[in-house]
Amino acid sequence: PLLAWIANEGDSVYVPNICVAQATQQLRLFPKISCISTLNNMPDMLCPWGWSSSLVRKIHRLAPDFPLLSLETIEKLKMLSSRVTYVSLLATLSKIPNCIGESCVFDTFDGIENYLNEHTVIMMKSPWSGSGNGVRKADKFNFPDHRNWVKNVLQKQHVVLAEPFYHKVV
Repeated sequence: PLLAWIANEGDSVYVPNICVAQATQQLRLFPKISCISTLNNMPDMLCPWGWSSSLVRKIHRLAPDFPLLSLETIEKLKMLSSRVTYVSLLATLSKIPNCIGESCVFDTFDGIENYLNEHTVIMMKSPWSGSGNGVRKADKFNFPDHRNWVKNVLQKQHVVLAEPFYHKVV
């Protein structure tokens, strides 16, 4: 569990799988944490790394009176954490002298393919991802290898971002 690495002494870390919780405690990987377990009873205070509708439903089942964020607020937080948010920010920032950048949002496979035809190499990004799994470098030669990835992201996240590949010069 990633949060176990940054938790403070005495914190509890909740994981979705009891096997992960048991193995982590048995191996004593994180001695400063007081508890690593699944969320079966409610703590006095809860500060999740991220909110999801499934987490809200689980908390509501365990403690109906526990103060929670509304689903509307969770949706707003989700949108703020999306890469789509930085597209408009980037457009504003690129008006600043010496600040460059371009990013586009596509909701069709053809849109991505056309964008690739306009650029030599592109970076494709899913709106929400972690650990580098949502970022792909594509050119006209390897794009066929990414077709299923693009279709999958479009199906599950509804859009794919694309931007020119920038060669970094020091």
